[in-house]
Amino acid sequence: MARASRGRYQLVLADWVLPGEVDGLALCRRVREMRDERPHVIVLTVRDRPEEIEQVLQAGADDYLPKPLLPRLVKTRIQVAEWQLAERLARVEAEAARARLASVVEFSDDAIVTMTLDGTITDWNCAAEALFGHSAEEAVGQHVSMLDGDPVEEILDCVRRGMPVRHMEAVRHRKDGEIIEVSVTFSPIRDRAGKLTGVSSILRDISEAKRHERELRAAWKAAARANQAKTAFLSSMSHEVRTPLNAIVGFSDLLLAERDSMDPATMHGTIENVSVAASDLLKLADEMLDLARIEAGRLALHPEEFLVADVIRNAISIVSHQALRKEVRLVGPIALEGDMVADPARVRQILFNLLTNAIKFSPVGGEVRIDVERASDAIVLAVGDLDPGIPAEDIERIFQPFEQVNVGGRAREGTGLGLAIVRELVHAHGGRIHVSSALGQGSRFVVTLPQGGRGETRRSTGP
Repeated sequence: MARASRGRYQLVLADWVLPGEVDGLALCRRVREMRDERPHVIVLTVRDRPEEIEQVLQAGADDYLPKPLLPRLVKTRIQVAEWQLAERLARVEAEAARARLASVVEFSDDAIVTMTLDGTITDWNCAAEALFGHSAEEAVGQHVSMLDGDPVEEILDCVRRGMPVRHMEAVRHRKDGEIIEVSVTFSPIRDRAGKLTGVSSILRDISEAKRHERELRAAWKAAARANQAKTAFLSSMSHEVRTPLNAIVGFSDLLLAERDSMDPATMHGTIENVSVAASDLLKLADEMLDLARIEAGRLALHPEEFLVADVIRNAISIVSHQALRKEVRLVGPIALEGDMVADPARVRQILFNLLTNAIKFSPVGGEVRIDVERASDAIVLAVGDLDPGIPAEDIERIFQPFEQVNVGGRAREGTGLGLAIVRELVHAHGGRIHVSSALGQGSRFVVTLPQGGRGETRRSTGP
């Protein structure tokens, strides 16, 4: 009995009546308590009444053989026992495989959903609960269209025809309404006979991967655009630098050649042209240096207390010659009382860049309006012009270094640094800049600067 109960045999033939205190029925009961590896037990007995046979089977015997034993019957019963053993082992292995598969499905990182051929959900694993927010109790029995995704019937129809749908990217809705991006595979489920019985769906959340993909694509496009802008910048720099240099060289040569015969008025005009060209070249160098400081994070501000009106008048004075040459009027109330704390040189630079930009794109005989007002704890400066207007999709681009956009059918002239520097200077002061523009009606740049400054404050003695 000990050897039989330890599972060392697949088939045990035991008499009902055994020597000692243990009989065949006790052996059957002991074997019945074993796990699935228990042997197949056939009891040999001379008892053949129905109630006695029932007693043998209830004790745990798999079969019985009546005595006297007939060799042919014994052989047949042993063959039946071997077949039953094989079937039981196959069933145990299949159940173990199903248990392993169920464990894999239940604890998979991917959402796994099984459904009937008409799309009714039958299984919903833990990952599906986490991904969609619906519990298994809420999802099982519902139609898969509850996920509000792609045309489900078309997909199910493909699977019903035995064609899996692999790695399809789709959009799904969570219980809380959040939209997620998933990779989905639909596969047919078949029974042992090969008959189609259902559909399995494996879903993987790819929202983060798709977001990174979009960010990389956007970064690549931005890098390509920046590279193109820098190429265009380097090309235009030749023109921007050579133009004032040519003027300086040309007028200097003229002065040298005709210094003895040139009348004072002509000489004064020639010297003035040299001065303007030199100023343009200096402005270009300053912009390049400012951009280098900004990109290196080394832009320093030196806040002072100063009169706002003085800085505005000084900026207007600097651009007045440019406006006069183009017959552009500079208008607007600037008699703002009081002072503010900021870097006066940088505030003047902000106004200078906005004014020169407005004059450049104003039509001949046009008008540039300057407005200034005090709002709460801030100073609001506004420069408006009558340029052809900036397309809405290009508003952000005009503040990017080296960028040039088409205005009125022609590209903006210059290096494309002025407005980029303006925005960085405004932000450095803790302020903000806003642009409103309408095609054919002009543009208006509004700068809001806090009245308080950053860093050590000292009283300015002048603009």
